[in-house]
Amino acid sequence: MKYIALIPNIYKDKELTYFHNIKELLLSCLITVCVPTEYQALSLGEGVFYTDSLDSIDLMIVIGGDGTILKHSVQAAAHNIPLLGINLGKVGYMASVEKDNLEQLCDIVKGHYSIEKRMMLEITALDKIYYALNDAVISNGGVSRMVDIELESDQMTVCRYYADGIILSTPTGSTAYSLSAGGPVIDPELDCICATPICPHSLTARPVIFSKKSSLTVYTHSPERNLFLSVDGSDNLEIPEAGTVNIKSSPYMLSLVKTYSQNFYKTLNAKLN
Repeated sequence: MKYIALIPNIYKDKELTYFHNIKELLLSCLITVCVPTEYQALSLGEGVFYTDSLDSIDLMIVIGGDGTILKHSVQAAAHNIPLLGINLGKVGYMASVEKDNLEQLCDIVKGHYSIEKRMMLEITALDKIYYALNDAVISNGGVSRMVDIELESDQMTVCRYYADGIILSTPTGSTAYSLSAGGPVIDPELDCICATPICPHSLTARPVIFSKKSSLTVYTHSPERNLFLSVDGSDNLEIPEAGTVNIKSSPYMLSLVKTYSQNFYKTLNAKLN
């Protein structure tokens, strides 16, 4: 391992203390520390190579919580670069290294780690394509008001939901918003898509799990009301009345770096209890 992209977090690491600690640790391991040019104004000190090219990057390290990992997941997946999260947040479910255990990076740069391949979603709406590691949510946005949503799988009607919205999640996203809405926990080694209605007005409306080969379409039937599409908690897009959103498995998969001491169920119990 020779080149590592290190992404600062000016919101959770305001003094850049963790950034500098990680940078010095990587430099001591004879690693070239690459930082995107957008952070050049931060004056990150000596030993930093500013570049926007990812062609030679062996590993991307992002500082923050799960939100930071989500933000950079598409870029890492598109360039087939393993992604490692340093947790400075509260949960940090996907992060592999805690802020108090930075010494673990020494083993990681020596190749002592494993890779988990995480499925992603490709979402098409209003002729634009979005990618999600966690989920796509269709709802009224911040307004708690029932909507009328129809779900199809491969042109066959699955269900018509009267609910606050619907969550289409990956196995990675099954432990996020979908779990809070009553969805199942899905082992990330499975490749599937989970549809979870949000507060459905029905005793029989339940989450449905689809094969990764499925092509899902959500139709909105809410007169005089536009809905909103949120992709991994951002990219809020207004969907007009009688609009459609298409969801399928993405051609990209994220290579998430994990230490050998980690496993899915251990992390699940440690982070969510």
